[in-house]
Amino acid sequence: MPMPASALTCRSVSRAVCAALLLVAAAGASARDLVPIQTFRGTMPLDAPPLLQPALTTAAEFAHAWNACKVPGAPPKLDFKQRIVLVAVQQSSKVSFQRITLDVNNVKTNVVVAPDMPGYRTCAFAVIDRKHVQSVNGLKLPKP
Repeated sequence: MPMPASALTCRSVSRAVCAALLLVAAAGASARDLVPIQTFRGTMPLDAPPLLQPALTTAAEFAHAWNACKVPGAPPKLDFKQRIVLVAVQQSSKVSFQRITLDVNNVKTNVVVAPDMPGYRTCAFAVIDRKHVQSVNGLKLPKP
């Protein structure tokens, strides 16, 4: 009598396939959502050099990006041994981080933009805890 598909176990499939399925399930289970500690927004002119890095890891980088994106006021003081700043810049009137996840020491960002093309770029910043973060969107970060 055939076994229903819902009753499949590791005994009914090869051990290699079962091990691969368990690894995929474990990898998916390790990702966790991160909530930003602070967020900021600004705008920059289209003729300014775009910010291309996905994360800022020093006060100097943060101050440069803050000024380039014309965020009002002075940048907040951050301890970059404990924090990093995620950056997203697009030619759109609204840019925001929809989801930020930490998966095996790599931060993955999903960014949402408005479907328009104004004459400027919008910058979104998200401050997150640096603990366990070694890379952002696959790009390795320097050690603090």
